[in-house]
Amino acid sequence: MFRLFDGKLGLFLAVLEHCHERILATRGEVADRMSGEEPEVVLSALGDAYAELISDRTC
Repeated sequence: MFRLFDGKLGLFLAVLEHCHERILATRGEVADRMSGEEPEVVLSALGDAYAELISDRTC
């Protein structure tokens, strides 16, 4: 596995980047869906989406 990456640090950074990309994509999807809503509603939807995202253990 480590041969695919630049050692343990390379693997860690790749995982971190993947997680960050998923968080940003989820945030963007919620923001697009919630356009024009009150800030409190958007914040609640963002929190719900993040909680759902971190509960997904499939990837």
